[in-house]
Amino acid sequence: MEDGQAAPQTLLRLGATAIVATSDYMALGAIRGIRHQGYAVPGDVSVVGHDGSVITEFTNPPLTTVRQPGDRLALEVGRSVLSLVSGRDVLRTAATRWKGLWPGSSSS
Repeated sequence: MEDGQAAPQTLLRLGATAIVATSDYMALGAIRGIRHQGYAVPGDVSVVGHDGSVITEFTNPPLTTVRQPGDRLALEVGRSVLSLVSGRDVLRTAATRWKGLWPGSSSS
């Protein structure tokens, strides 16, 4: 979370209006850093996290996050490996079978 808090300083100086963090906790740190610099989330800067952590339901504002169903991704990886080993093409990917963006209000 601390790394997330430090990153917005540079990004905002470069004119960023949105930040996509590698985890929900980094996103929460980014929101803290953005607010510390006097900007509003989501008014001035949009923030998106990644993980789909339960904590995002209790944040203010609610955090937009990308959720990945780990069990389904593992199943798709297994299927893809079996297809490759048996010489078949792997045409569909797990990413085309689900929509993982869960919007909160931390992105405008």
